[in-house]
Amino acid sequence: PSVSKILTEAPPKIESPSVSKILKFAIPAIGVWLCNPVLSLIDTSTVGLLSGTAQQAALNPAVAVTDYAAFLMAFMYTATTNLVAAGQESDSLSESKPRTSAALKTALQ
Repeated sequence: PSVSKILTEAPPKIESPSVSKILKFAIPAIGVWLCNPVLSLIDTSTVGLLSGTAQQAALNPAVAVTDYAAFLMAFMYTATTNLVAAGQESDSLSESKPRTSAALKTALQ
């Protein structure tokens, strides 16, 4: 499409999600944040039953290091998603070589 046609067209109407759709998404998403403490309790109780106090004392720092490492890497999926979405948007407006694959490769480097 030509630039003048893109500039003269009305932008598409964006519909907001309803409250019920937001709740259908938000309630399971809360479960993701509750998994970590529940799994930590399960680990602590299992180590407490099967091992001694030294192993149980070492468990808490090990879990903390693992959790923080996971949180540190959590930015990657957000950055990758944003780069791929921006690449797809520019691909849809451009007739030249697609940039989505280049954006994904850059995000994974």
